[in-house]
Amino acid sequence: MDADWISPFWQAFIMPVRSQVCGIRVPPLSVWHVFALENVGNTYLTGGIVNEGDVLQLLAVVTQTRRQFLRTMHSPRRLARHTARIRKAMLRAAYRGREADPVRACMAYAEQSMRIAGRWVKDGSKSCSVPHPLHVLAAAVKCGIGYERAWDTPYATARAMFDVFAEQRGDESIQSAAGQQVDEAMAAEKAESKEAANG
Repeated sequence: MDADWISPFWQAFIMPVRSQVCGIRVPPLSVWHVFALENVGNTYLTGGIVNEGDVLQLLAVVTQTRRQFLRTMHSPRRLARHTARIRKAMLRAAYRGREADPVRACMAYAEQSMRIAGRWVKDGSKSCSVPHPLHVLAAAVKCGIGYERAWDTPYATARAMFDVFAEQRGDESIQSAAGQQVDEAMAAEKAESKEAANG
């Protein structure tokens, strides 16, 4: 294995508590953030072509806890004020030359926050009927974290705990470190080739 490669399990527990994205201090994506962003259709989570609205929406969501988000969501005035603060901070960062490409910066942040152990996909595998973040939430609650804190637990950390429970119950689909490294190297190579082709 590459000496510089870090396993997703190790990364899940050493992520910084806060990082700077587009001039804004943000925590890692939490279980709640992933669940909320998927349900509002944010392209960073659902896939597709990302635009400035996705950047603003991502940053508006991740700068709030679950309780703060629920208060903001039910108050158009509060939502408008919060979004305006985010936009102002982004413009300030761009003016000072701290962030030339907000779309790419948010992509790197989302990928780091959501890096998890890969799984072998078997023929005939059944997809989850319940949204996956809720399974991850349940695993965090089982660890004794408490319902409210479980929502605000970094997604990668909660997902690592979910994978531990799954393997203890006999799940054999979680990739080995070597398998994950090979898959990530192939994905990075494919992404570089695509970027080179697009100029």
